[in-house]
Amino acid sequence: MLAQADAVVAIGGGAGTLAEMALAWAMYRLVIALRTDGWSGELADRRIDERVRYADIDDDRVYGASDAGEVVELLGRLLPRYARRHHGIRRPG
Repeated sequence: MLAQADAVVAIGGGAGTLAEMALAWAMYRLVIALRTDGWSGELADRRIDERVRYADIDDDRVYGASDAGEVVELLGRLLPRYARRHHGIRRPG
C-alpha cells in the first residue's frame, strides 16, 4: 500500500510506524507526522537521514503537524512538490 501512496501521515506509533515512515522516506514520499507521543512526535520536523531526496526542496523533512487541519494544509501546499517515485531495484542486464 505504501508503494502506491502519494503521502504518508503518521500518528503516534511504535516500531511499525517507524518502519513505515522510514520506508516512505526512502521511497521519496511526502511524510507528515503529528506532534504527539510515539515515533511521529519524535520525527516531526526532522530529517530521517542526510540523503538529498529532492535537490529543489531545501527544507525536505518529515513535516510536523499539530492537528488534522494542519495536515490538510500541508498536503495541499506540499504534495505537488513531491512527485518523484522509487522505481525499484534494477537488475544487471
